[in-house]
Formats: sequence, structure tokens, C-alpha cells
Amino acid sequence: LIPVGSGNGLAHHLKIPTRISKAIEILNNFNISRIDTATINGQLFISIAGLGFDALIAEKFALLKSRGFWTYFILTIREFFKYIPLEYTIQYDGKEIKRKALLISFANAGQFGYNATISPTASVNDGFIDLCIIREISAFKTATIAHRLFIKDIDSSKYIEVYKAKEVIVDCKSFASSHIDGDPCERIMKAHIKIHPKTLNIIVPEILCT
Repeated sequence: LIPVGSGNGLAHHLKIPTRISKAIEILNNFNISRIDTATINGQLFISIAGLGFDALIAEKFALLKSRGFWTYFILTIREFFKYIPLEYTIQYDGKEIKRKALLISFANAGQFGYNATISPTASVNDGFIDLCIIREISAFKTATIAHRLFIKDIDSSKYIEVYKAKEVIVDCKSFASSHIDGDPCERIMKAHIKIHPKTLNIIVPEILCT
């Protein structure tokens, strides 16, 4: 993995340097770890897939000419006040819950990018997806928890739920924006997520080699 994207969430999660020469040094050391992958409706993802607000932002961000954190931040603020949270029925490992949510993330790795961590407990080799639900909340309450994304503490907020799961099925009452590893995908009304343990070899820093 050589991180040349915008957010580089997977690289940050795996502690791979964003400086290309340093990332190449990691490759040359050739320490291999076998990590989990996952699928959403049969499509592969490695880091995070999701439904709702963050997927909408991915759609709009992909259309912009400029990149970087501040472009993403301004877009997020602008769209937040127009967004109407959706109602979801969520089944995971034999359980069912219903939620009106700002977004739902399926985290194999923990980071969206830009060091924003949606699930501090996510691991790419534990055999589970972290099902992360941010419930419908006001703008003020969103502002009070947003900083928790960057201090890796958002899972302590009462407005977020995190469940470990091997398989998740989500039904939505209307079409929801979706993304796979930060890339926008089609709008969908049903999502089927499965974890596939130890299915990818990846070169990582020696400290993470398993």
C-alpha cells in the first residue's frame, strides 16, 4: 500500500507513512500480515463501507476539483443542515434493531481518513465488522461529538452505537447513498455485509506483522 489518496484512512490505520519514500521502505522490508476483507452486496471493501450522510458527502466530494481536509470539512458543514436522516431496519448476527440514523458505517479498519476514527476498536484481523450507527442528532450535539472522531473517543458518546458482527443486513425505507472505501456507489435500499477473515496479504510495518 502506497498512500496517495486524499484521506488515506487505511494507511493511517495500518500505520503506513504517507510520505512515499517511507512507505516504499515498508514495502522493501516485506513484513506480511494476513487481514480480513468484507463485502457489501457482493462488492469487496477493505476499510469502511457505509450508508447515509457520509456516503452523500462522498458523492459530492467526488465531483469537486479541489481536495484536502478543508474542502471536505466545508462540504460536510454545508450539507449537514440540508440532510434528512433515514429510517433503517438492521439485522446483525441474529438480532434486529430499528434506528433513524445520520449514518451507518461498516468498519473493518477504523478510519474514514484525515485521522477521523469512526471505530477505535476496529481491527482488520479480528474476524468482525464494527457496525457503527450515529443516530439522528441536532447540529449542536453533532458539533459537541465531532471532535471525538479525531481523539479516537467517539464510541464513548451516547449518540453512537457500535456492535461487532460477522454478517449484517440493512433495509432502508427509501434509497440511501452508499460508499465503498470512500468511493461513492449507487443509491440502494438494501445492504448485505459479510466479513471474510484472513483473505488478503498486505505488507505492513513490522510492529503490525502477525
